[in-house]
Amino acid sequence: MKTQGWFKYLALSALVVLLASCAGAGMAGKGASDVPGNAGQKALPHHVDQAYLHFMQGYLSEKGGDVQTAMNEYAAAMTYDPDSAYLLVAMAKALMKQGRFNESVLYAEAAVRKDASYVPAYMFMGALYSSSGKPDEAEAAYRKVVEIDPVKDEAYVYLSSLYASEKKFDKAIELLKQYEAKKPGTMMAQYYMGRVYADMQDYDHAIEAFTKAAELRPDFDAALTSIAAVYELKGDMNAAATQYKKILEQYPTNQEIRGRLAQIYISLKSYDEAIGQYEDIIKQEPENYEAILATGLIQADRKNYDKAVDAFEKAAKVRPDDPKPRYYIAAVYEEKGDYESAAGQYRMVVDKDPKNTEAALHLAYLYEKAKGMDAALDFIKEELKLHSDSYEFYLYAGVMLTQKDRATDAVGYLEKALDLATEKDKVYFNLGVTYDKLKDWDKMVSCMKQAIDANPENAEALNYLGYSYAEKGVNLDEAQDLVEKALKIKPDNGFYLDSLGWIFYKKGIYDKAGEELQKAVDYEADDPVLREHLGDIYLKQAKSDAARAQWEKSLELGPDNDALARKYREAGFGEPPVKPKEDKDKKPAEKKENDSGVHAGGNG
Repeated sequence: MKTQGWFKYLALSALVVLLASCAGAGMAGKGASDVPGNAGQKALPHHVDQAYLHFMQGYLSEKGGDVQTAMNEYAAAMTYDPDSAYLLVAMAKALMKQGRFNESVLYAEAAVRKDASYVPAYMFMGALYSSSGKPDEAEAAYRKVVEIDPVKDEAYVYLSSLYASEKKFDKAIELLKQYEAKKPGTMMAQYYMGRVYADMQDYDHAIEAFTKAAELRPDFDAALTSIAAVYELKGDMNAAATQYKKILEQYPTNQEIRGRLAQIYISLKSYDEAIGQYEDIIKQEPENYEAILATGLIQADRKNYDKAVDAFEKAAKVRPDDPKPRYYIAAVYEEKGDYESAAGQYRMVVDKDPKNTEAALHLAYLYEKAKGMDAALDFIKEELKLHSDSYEFYLYAGVMLTQKDRATDAVGYLEKALDLATEKDKVYFNLGVTYDKLKDWDKMVSCMKQAIDANPENAEALNYLGYSYAEKGVNLDEAQDLVEKALKIKPDNGFYLDSLGWIFYKKGIYDKAGEELQKAVDYEADDPVLREHLGDIYLKQAKSDAARAQWEKSLELGPDNDALARKYREAGFGEPPVKPKEDKDKKPAEKKENDSGVHAGGNG
């Protein structure tokens, strides 16, 4: 389309013929005064060489990024050839590059007035209208192209894509079938039908169409990869892997496909095969950073720590300025329990990238483990000089202080985190936990409600508030609704199941309570609170032996629960087999925390 137009001007001999014919048509038609932007300007005598010269100067200027100079040259060319539809479209395109949509449309419309059969003008108008959210006008332009040139590939492609973008899938398929009928054996019709079917989520027809496209043109890799991609969308990863392997037989050096196949193997948990693909990539490209890094991540996930560190070290040599490999090395050492080595690696990351919040937070955690909370707080205070706008440090400090029974000190850090946070639900949640520690019921409830308002999918807040109501024996219907919402988000969470069971217990619905608590214990068999709750329910159901067994297991898991020991004796079971520690006036178990160390709600 555009290239053909340029070659008309770039080949001077062809230009002479073209402009001569245009000039003849122009003399019989309207003058240059009808060209947008040239109203009233008198056309200069027609000189092919001058039109060509100005066009070439404009073309070279536009190619060099000087659109304004290009437009000036196109305007000069039009004074010598005022009826050239090609020049009008060139001007329209230049105007569009400057964002002057309305003027661009005027020039494109002028081009089709000059030459009603000039396909590039309609093609440009179709793209112009499509990109500016005017689908009806775009459709009319592309339809005109099909009328003028019934086998014009681009018109069918763009128009069918336009229909698909508007979810007019039937019209898109019908058009592409018309295209195929007018141009039998065309690969493009099948390929774009496949794309439309894929958009429709009609994956079987999509695969059929892409397969036909590939048969018509076996070297068309886009059709081959689309087949694999549709299998992925279907969730048939084995079929996707088979297709990617077929592509690699044809294109063995295609690293992108090999990398995709490796990802499929990871999804199938075929880690040896994934590593094999990455190793093949590395053999061909020894410094392929992504493949080396991916190999390390797989080895780390499989707990092959030494191999993981070796891979990350190689990645660090390939990209010494990228802190990511060092971060992963640190994470491996941390998981191994080698905190000193982990701290050294995190320190290297922070020294290289002082704004790396994640690495700095890990360092704070390691300082807390190795040197205590005060050392961690001192480190955080230093880091806040660099991360003063990062709420994560204030949040971490607040959570740490809360966990170490310094909830009063934690409030200030958490309130500062709240001022800075983008994800306010996390901060409201932890602030609520802190107020709970301070026995400020009203503020705890307020914070949990604000966490839920900020993010209705915050399962931790939903569960925490629901369980807190149950513990207090208030708002039990609301409590049940809150915890059931949490379970819709995380249906396999044993602590949330315990909360629901405990609500039924408080309501006196012991059969349902027992069902939910048994499921909870199935998920979290080593939690002493869940065991105690299940024992409480068994006692209500007059299942004394079962109650005694659950309480003994709870005391085995949490021997400092003096309240349960008293309850055990009061039930007539005698002395508990595990001697409890001295009563420290605290709940049987603290509420659970999530993997990040931030309170995640639960039971207590």
